[in-house]
Amino acid sequence: MPYPSVLNIQGKPRSLPQTALAIQRLLTVARNRRDRQFLIPSVGLAPNEGGYAREQIAPLFATAPANCRFVEAEYAAAIPRPKACYRVVIAGSRSLKDYAPVAAVLDTLLRPEKGAFEVVHGGAGGVDTWAGQWAHERGLPVTVMPAPWHVLQGPHVMRCTNRAGHVFNASAGLDRNLHMAAYANRVITLWDGKSRGTRHMITLAKVLGRPVTVEVLGNRPMNN
Repeated sequence: MPYPSVLNIQGKPRSLPQTALAIQRLLTVARNRRDRQFLIPSVGLAPNEGGYAREQIAPLFATAPANCRFVEAEYAAAIPRPKACYRVVIAGSRSLKDYAPVAAVLDTLLRPEKGAFEVVHGGAGGVDTWAGQWAHERGLPVTVMPAPWHVLQGPHVMRCTNRAGHVFNASAGLDRNLHMAAYANRVITLWDGKSRGTRHMITLAKVLGRPVTVEVLGNRPMNN
């Protein structure tokens, strides 16, 4: 099986979700062929040549099995390592300011006493903050996947300038959602019904085939 390329048949960069699906297919083959070793080079081109940055691609290999080895040590070092066999992404709207209703929903949906699992969030305000607090109070391992705001080269990067005059990648939050979806076994979103970032997280979870629970606070959850 050929290694995934970041270029499509027209020679143009694939979208990151398309690249993630290609990497997911490769990792599935590797898991099914434990008798073989897979030596993985850096994927694609350098950002100054129209490719994606290491920080954008490496997290997509987070669930690579032990028979996958990486040519570049720096590339391998950029890959987050799971802290538990089962990983739950908790994401949601920043507008949800109160901890109590978020904790109540998580206590209903997740049962830490039945086995340890890793809680993953994006390090933003609102639900991300409450997810981290909830996990720490219950002694669960936590992984924070921040957005790569500093990645300013490569396809689909949206360069913007904030009020302080600092340039940042405005699409970095979308990259973070993809990294979390690729890392997860399950995705739970606590949504205000309006947040586009949370809607994007839901879409990516479905694209990558992750079970997703969408809880619109104050309403019944939608399970997919």
